[in-house]
Amino acid sequence: MRKPRIIVFLSLIMIFCLNISNVFAYEFYGKPIYRDGVAVIEWHAGLSASTDGTTILHADNYEDATRVTDYDGFMKSSSNDFKGVYHKKEMDIYDYQEVVETANRLVELKIPYDFYNPVGHNETSGYISPTEITGIRCDGFVEYSFEWNNFKVMKWGINGSIWDISEVEDNKAHTWYNMSPKSQAAFLDYYASNLN
Repeated sequence: MRKPRIIVFLSLIMIFCLNISNVFAYEFYGKPIYRDGVAVIEWHAGLSASTDGTTILHADNYEDATRVTDYDGFMKSSSNDFKGVYHKKEMDIYDYQEVVETANRLVELKIPYDFYNPVGHNETSGYISPTEITGIRCDGFVEYSFEWNNFKVMKWGINGSIWDISEVEDNKAHTWYNMSPKSQAAFLDYYASNLN
């Protein structure tokens, strides 16, 4: 009678350990990251596209396009300070996978950088698909990657009813003067101080 209990107990411990290791294996995957060193909008934003934070997707004004880079490419200069990894507590690895897939699509399209429009477009109604984006800023890149998949980041209006940067009407509230990477991070949950 004791043997089956021990087997069940050990099995439960093994399942628990596998689940914990799975969580740590995806620690930084899909999470927004930020650094300082940007004069006007204060911070720069990107998304970790790897489990260890070594692959970063972002809209880069130096390259004038959405692109993939590594940590050093994201930081640009040793005088810039890493401001942290952020996340949404309610999201799981599968949710972050959707976010990274959208961000990868934006990178594939090589969308030009647009300082004045977090997500620029010419649409008049409905939703703005990745192929309809005419320009994008770093905070717009992060915001769009989440909100195209129905995960709210920044929100305005009564009860946060205006939030979806990928929807034409809500996009109007996401302006260059009331949105920045630093203010965006304030809507997220702090996760880690570095990618180590």
